[in-house]
Amino acid sequence: MHITFLKEDGSALLTVLAFMLVLTIIGTAFIGNSLTEAKIAVSQMHNVQAYYIAEAGLEIGIAALRCDFGFAPPNGSPLTGVLNGGTYTVTFDNISDVKRKVLSTATYNNVEAIVVAEVELAPLYQDALTVFEKLELEGITINGNIHVNDRLYVKGNKESTINGRLSYTDRQRINIQNSYLKVQKIVDKEQEDSFLLFTDAGQIPQAWQATEIPIPAIDFENFTEHSDIVYDKAYFWSEPPDENKVLFRDNLHIDAEDNFIFDGMIIVDGYVHLDGTFNEGYANHSLIIVAKDSIVIGDSFGKGINVGGKVFLCSEKDIKITSGGALSSWDLTGIIIAPDVALDNGSFTYDTSVLDEYSQYLPEYGIIVSRWSKY
Repeated sequence: MHITFLKEDGSALLTVLAFMLVLTIIGTAFIGNSLTEAKIAVSQMHNVQAYYIAEAGLEIGIAALRCDFGFAPPNGSPLTGVLNGGTYTVTFDNISDVKRKVLSTATYNNVEAIVVAEVELAPLYQDALTVFEKLELEGITINGNIHVNDRLYVKGNKESTINGRLSYTDRQRINIQNSYLKVQKIVDKEQEDSFLLFTDAGQIPQAWQATEIPIPAIDFENFTEHSDIVYDKAYFWSEPPDENKVLFRDNLHIDAEDNFIFDGMIIVDGYVHLDGTFNEGYANHSLIIVAKDSIVIGDSFGKGINVGGKVFLCSEKDIKITSGGALSSWDLTGIIIAPDVALDNGSFTYDTSVLDEYSQYLPEYGIIVSRWSKY
């Protein structure tokens, strides 16, 4: 009997040891699994944190473009910063004149996240000319896109050329008289180097029809708050002012006897008439004019018009630019927005850099995020 008890005690001990071994194995497995899950959770947390930092960097980059669409960090270096224990680096690339790519790369605890967005100007600022009612061209070259909501007239015995895209709202309102319209870069990039000629309105393709762009409201009270000086009566200028944000509550006539050097914004609650030479030799200067009434440039017979730098012209009524009977043609760079526009004997080149410093004051200026993705 004693021997039997010893055998039974030995069997029980082996059973207990085996059971403990099983528990140890199971416990080790649970601990290992818990540690793995903890590592996964930490890794996911780091990934999420890196993504949020990258997203914050992207928002900072987009905000920079909202203030200045041509923004680029100094010396071509990326935009960098530190946030919540991580870092971000933002780079900017040009896709086209009206679209840019913003890429933000973030690092958090050796985890990297990348987010990218494509940002473009609001439709109102994507064209060299945005005309809401009537556009008249005579002997004109436009280097950029044109949009016309209503009527387009091509007049005279000289050709007019659009080195860009033509879009319109009503094809039946396009009228080419005694001339022809030469249009480049219409359908896709494969046709960039070819021109299409039109002598009859019926030839304008239906594919170029686009949605009507609404007329912007000009908030003159907003300009009043941000102007450096306000004039309450009509003025005749021959020399530039010292201030660079000027508001007129009446009409303005500038007859520049010499070179009228001005880099800034002129807001007029009336009409504006410009003659002479402006910003010649000052390629980086911007002449921004927003008017409640007409803007007329170069209407004095034989005097001509010479404007250097860049212009932004916006009127609630109409804009007319002419050589005024002078033999030489005019050449302007920038953006034109108005219900009615008439241009003759000159050229106009699209340039968004005129918006850089004063965009926050311009009517319905803005940007659109057209694409947003992460890697």
